[in-house]
Amino acid sequence: MPTIEPVPIPDLDPGVRVSLERAVADGRLASARYPQILAYSTAQVAAVAAGYERDRPSLLSSRLRELIRLRSAQIAGCAECQAARYEDSVDDGTAACLLAGGDDLEECERLVMRFVTLFHTDHHAIDGALYRELARHWSTAEIVEIGVVTGSLLGAHRFIHTLDLLGTAPPALCYDPAQVDAVRQPAGRGDPR
Repeated sequence: MPTIEPVPIPDLDPGVRVSLERAVADGRLASARYPQILAYSTAQVAAVAAGYERDRPSLLSSRLRELIRLRSAQIAGCAECQAARYEDSVDDGTAACLLAGGDDLEECERLVMRFVTLFHTDHHAIDGALYRELARHWSTAEIVEIGVVTGSLLGAHRFIHTLDLLGTAPPALCYDPAQVDAVRQPAGRGDPR
C-alpha cells in the first residue's frame, strides 16, 4: 500500500474519475494510484487529470513530452511512470533507447534528453552553451516549455517516489474522507489560502 492511502475510486469527483478511468484504459496512465492520492486536494487532482488528456495545449509535440516524461521517470526510478505510455509513437523499444543513450532518436531529441538528464543530475552544468545548442533546434518558447515540463516532472517523480506506490507496508496515513480538501492552520499562522 502507498505511504498515503489513495482515495477510493468511488469517492473521486465523477469527472475526474471518468478522466482517470479513460487514461488507464488507453494506457496513458499505468494506474490511478498517484491521482487517487492527489485527490485529497480536489484542485490538484483536477489539474493532473486534465494533464492526462491527449489534446492539452502545448508548444511541444506529444512525442517530445512523452520522451521527457519517460526519461525523467527513468532517472527518478519511478517504475509506475516508466510502465505507462501516453504517446503511441513511443514504445518499449524507444524507452529502452533512452536508457542506452538515445542512439535511435533525432539529434534534437537527444539534446533534450541530455538537458533532462542534467536537470535531474547536475543542473549547475546547464549553461549558456547548452541553451545555445538547444536554440539550434528549438524556439525560445519551446525551450522554456521543455524546462517547465522537466522541472514539473522532477518534482512529481520525487514526490511519487516518497509515496511508495507499489509498497506492501501499511499506509502511514490511512484514508479519511474528512481529510479531502481539509485545511489545518497551525498556531500562529495566517490563512494559507
